[in-house]
Amino acid sequence: MAESDSRERIIKGPIHSLRFGATAVINILAKDFIICPFKPVYCSSSLPFREPSQNDYKSALPTPKQISDAVASFLDQQLAIDYIVIAGNGEPTLHPYFDKVVDRILAVRDDFAPHLDVALISSAFNVEDEKIRTTLEKVEVPILKLDAGDSVLFRKINRPVDSVSFKSVVNGLKKMDRLYIQSVFMSGKISNTGENSLERWLKVIKEIKPTTVHLFTIAQEKSDLGLLPVDNNDLTEIGEKLQAFAKVPYCVYGNSLDDLCYV
Repeated sequence: MAESDSRERIIKGPIHSLRFGATAVINILAKDFIICPFKPVYCSSSLPFREPSQNDYKSALPTPKQISDAVASFLDQQLAIDYIVIAGNGEPTLHPYFDKVVDRILAVRDDFAPHLDVALISSAFNVEDEKIRTTLEKVEVPILKLDAGDSVLFRKINRPVDSVSFKSVVNGLKKMDRLYIQSVFMSGKISNTGENSLERWLKVIKEIKPTTVHLFTIAQEKSDLGLLPVDNNDLTEIGEKLQAFAKVPYCVYGNSLDDLCYV
């Protein structure tokens, strides 16, 4: 396999992102499938899903050295990049050497592009693990997902494996010293925009005390599931309620949720 092909399996860019600008996106997981404990109703990937219990996925993952070599090769091109984002085919914390991978990426960044910040997007499913939290907080912008304020809606929207609970996710988020929250809003048959749903979400966000909340909606109507997107005015209204109630800043990114899809 040519070096460029091997590199592009792990890192691509610049990809335009409304949130991050010109972005180098790193996929530390597999190329041909998604490994994640969640299968959100708004996920638009066509790749097959695998659950963490299917341990055979680990043999398909790049090693920490392969990842750092690919990132070094990419950054050595000195392309115009605004951000490095670890966000790929599934939940990055599931890499068995997650801490080593993050350390290597940050070391390469320091060598080749110390002016760039690194963000990482996680479902937060195992954030109760102290080692995971410590690693997440090493990056400048750790982004954790939270779309609901109660366990019933959490299971409807995020569709986690049975072993993942809403309580464990929230408890882990509360223990983080520094984090950003990403929330996706929708209406229709499954809605997290009703008054009661929003009230519960606001209370949880206030308890978590994130640096900022990133507000999104689904990219398009999903007629098969009866889901409808929320317009930017409604997202802004949610953000204003958040700021008034929890004193937490917000950013509205609309339906640009998929702009960092790796495939």
